[in-house]
Amino acid sequence: MAQDLIDIYPYAVSGNPNSDPLTNPMQIDYSKFTPLLLAGIKEQQNQINILKDSLQNLSLTSTGDLNIAQNQAGEYQVQKADGSVVDQLAAFAEVVIGKIKAGLVEAQRITTDKLEATTALVDNMLIRVGLVSPSVKTANISPLDGEKDIKVNLTEEGSLSIQNQNQEEVASIDVEGNIKANSVEVDSANLQNASVSGELTANKLSSDEVIAQKIYADQIVAKDGAILDISTANLSGVTMEQIEALLREAETDQRLLQMASDWNIETASQSAKLANIETANIQNLFVTNSAALTSLSVSNSLTLGTDFIISNNTNNLVSINTLSSPLSIQSLALAPVEIMAGKLKIDTNGDVYIQGNLYVAGQIYSQGITIQKEEDWTGSDPVQATAVITASGSAEFKEITSDKLVIASAEIATDSAQLVDGRITTNATTGSAIIPSGRKEIEILSPAITENTLIYITPTSDTKNYVLYIKAKEEGRAVVGFNRALDIDVSFNWWVVETRR
Repeated sequence: MAQDLIDIYPYAVSGNPNSDPLTNPMQIDYSKFTPLLLAGIKEQQNQINILKDSLQNLSLTSTGDLNIAQNQAGEYQVQKADGSVVDQLAAFAEVVIGKIKAGLVEAQRITTDKLEATTALVDNMLIRVGLVSPSVKTANISPLDGEKDIKVNLTEEGSLSIQNQNQEEVASIDVEGNIKANSVEVDSANLQNASVSGELTANKLSSDEVIAQKIYADQIVAKDGAILDISTANLSGVTMEQIEALLREAETDQRLLQMASDWNIETASQSAKLANIETANIQNLFVTNSAALTSLSVSNSLTLGTDFIISNNTNNLVSINTLSSPLSIQSLALAPVEIMAGKLKIDTNGDVYIQGNLYVAGQIYSQGITIQKEEDWTGSDPVQATAVITASGSAEFKEITSDKLVIASAEIATDSAQLVDGRITTNATTGSAIIPSGRKEIEILSPAITENTLIYITPTSDTKNYVLYIKAKEEGRAVVGFNRALDIDVSFNWWVVETRR
């Protein structure tokens, strides 16, 4: 060490530097360092005083006496309690701070595990993994650079909902791609399946098959000049032009009848009779009061008032139409309505009896369905039902044959394998459990267990040839176990089945 120190501070080293360090080593006089230490301490004290003078205007306490405020120019300032501005600048290579309070933070890059902000104004925010927010308000959504598509991932039963300013849903898209909207306007659309509950307006509609309850059209024209294959329950076969022509003729007849009531003609004192006339060809016949006819044959159309028309078109199809009001049949409900020789019957209480098959292309909404054998069906209330399905979801069947039977647990079912103090508390009807080593039985507490339930248990592990059985059963409780405790864990499945007597 003396050889190294002699070049730096020779005043503290004594001895010959050329001598043998083993036989005649040099010595260090440490007292010579006292002036250097005093000078170093003095210089250090000067630096402390300089830092103390520079920080004399900055005073921090445990309660904090600095405030962040904006001046009239909108710039953020750090002020002391007396309102004076702190304008010192500090620079750090690295700093660890438990809490930062600032009016404005300028940074090239901020890395954080969690960012919370009441309001954030960001010119361009890039998120690599994902953004989670209950509400996002934006004026424009566009794909990333180099991408063409925008993907929206939905949950299994979720949907993309579009709401108005009143938080009312006006359109939605589910996970199957079904679109539900009050109104849709598109220039072109290619749809595999479309269901329209309201009104569909289109300049041109191309489809291989159209299923509708009712079609209103001014005119239906086939490309080949004839419509040969039309499957419908009610085909009028009358164009709007033909119906308007019939109405014009009816209005003319009504005016002539009104004019005829004022005509001054000589009438017989008694009713006139046309006798011995087998055939009469009358071009126009006007009856101003009433006419009694034994048989009336109309070759073209029959108009009642200005709304109801019975017509026979060129295809020999008879149609019944009302133009402005609904067609009411048996509005007084004093007698049933029978169609097709009674094969379809509507009773006065609203019951419908169909002796044939019923084909429904849409859905059936009902409070319940009752099924009985064909030989027991009499066209009235069922005598002996073979199957019943109620609106609550309950069903009764005489026999079930299925390739696969799935028993769903309750939506709020507890974990059936969780054992606490030798008990399993659950509201499920099926589950799995384990009898721990050293315990000979466990309890299953479930509201599904009653006096009328059967409990099936199936071991799924080694039982060392000991029988696992139901040791006790009562309302809401069952005990499963062995006659003795085993030195291994035994797992088993259980199933609670309710029986009715």
